[in-house]
Amino acid sequence: MTDYTMQLEETFLDYPDPEANAIIVYFIGCNHHCPGCHSPLLQKEVNYSETKEEMCQRIKDLAKRADTNKLVFLGGDPLYDKNIELTRYFCTELGKTHDICIFTGYDIDYVKALNLSGVKYYKCGKFDQKIARESKKTDTMYVLASSNQDFYDSNYKKLSENGILTFNNN
Repeated sequence: MTDYTMQLEETFLDYPDPEANAIIVYFIGCNHHCPGCHSPLLQKEVNYSETKEEMCQRIKDLAKRADTNKLVFLGGDPLYDKNIELTRYFCTELGKTHDICIFTGYDIDYVKALNLSGVKYYKCGKFDQKIARESKKTDTMYVLASSNQDFYDSNYKKLSENGILTFNNN
């Protein structure tokens, strides 16, 4: 296993909101092994070289510099069993002041059973290469990479249909 510093970057594409920029928090480790995975390098096992407190502070600092309270946890998979303790910590610490969206390959029933707090949105479902399509976000919709993936809110209410979230632009 290699020591790894958690990677962060700013995005306008990954948060389920037509206008928000967000900070992506990349988690390493995944056991889904989806054929055609867009990030196979994030499936490996690593040790983080920073403490969870140091990582949390870096996330807060970058979000402040980017002038956003939106965070997207993806990877790998933030809900992978070796990441769940860190994910819970971040959700508890950051969910008080930040809007968190978790991208996971697990289904919504698995997510419900985890009973996480501090999460605003979940993107659930394994990438399926057989029904893959171009992922895109416009002012009116967010299209996920395969039609079996969907967005849910913090109450586990499904917000999208066939992997397409339509924004209500009132």
